[in-house]
Amino acid sequence: MNYSIVTPGICKAQCSFCIQETIVRKSPTYLDKLSEYLDTLVDDIERGFIDRKYVEINITGGEPTEYDRLADMLNILHQRKDYFNKIVMTTNGHYLIDNWDIISSIIDHLNISRHHYDDKVRRAIFGIKTISDDELKKITKLINDKTCQTKDITLIATVTKDYYLYMAFYQKFIEYCASIGSKCAFRKDYNMENWQVWSVANHYADRFPVLRIGECPVCRQIVTDVDGVNVTWKFSHKTPHKVIFDYERVFQPNGVAYYDWDCLYPVDIIDGRTLANLVENTVSEPYKLKFDEKTGCYL
Repeated sequence: MNYSIVTPGICKAQCSFCIQETIVRKSPTYLDKLSEYLDTLVDDIERGFIDRKYVEINITGGEPTEYDRLADMLNILHQRKDYFNKIVMTTNGHYLIDNWDIISSIIDHLNISRHHYDDKVRRAIFGIKTISDDELKKITKLINDKTCQTKDITLIATVTKDYYLYMAFYQKFIEYCASIGSKCAFRKDYNMENWQVWSVANHYADRFPVLRIGECPVCRQIVTDVDGVNVTWKFSHKTPHKVIFDYERVFQPNGVAYYDWDCLYPVDIIDGRTLANLVENTVSEPYKLKFDEKTGCYL
């Protein structure tokens, strides 16, 4: 089960292909609600309802490193760390260096959005300056020296229609990851069809060792070893805006957990019968919450 935690930190980047379309108002009791949510998860694990080895915590945003109470949030997770298989953070790296001590002591895996090997093109995509290559190299050296909890970094390139036809783009990005000392991942823009990148993945799979082929309710992936670089190719079955009840929970900045990314179906409000109806797509009205000015929370 994938448990995503969306931090209240607002992402200042301007990536045109960003999937996070729903902006949720932050609850003043966000951290308290997160603690309660995680305690419920821990209780379910202790009672045997959920197997710890399948529990993955994914911290995302917004932008996690922009959250002014990131250290407090990570400490809440750290207190319950023994109940999770791993904790992953996805970030553009904007303030990664500033928060490195706390992040590297708790986060197992880092996914860093990079999108291009050329710094000028990258700045045009993000619209802001992000972590530098030299800073990334410094971090990967610390990881490779096994001086922190973080085990590896994956640099992610979202493949858009501007690049998917150019084999040179893929090869140069892989070589760029090799120079940084990181893993590499290609994900297609959700506006594109899978076949537009699938053919490239097959090209590499035919020429380099395939380490793993995996599939989940959301995507399929192929992992290859390209001249010593671990390269993952991801292809989505569904967009993040589809509801997949048996795969993911999303805890939003309003302090509410949902079955979806659009904040339509709250976990605590929908009972078993309604849930079954939702799975069969027979419920037409979403369960949107209303913001209560008095309490400062969504009800």
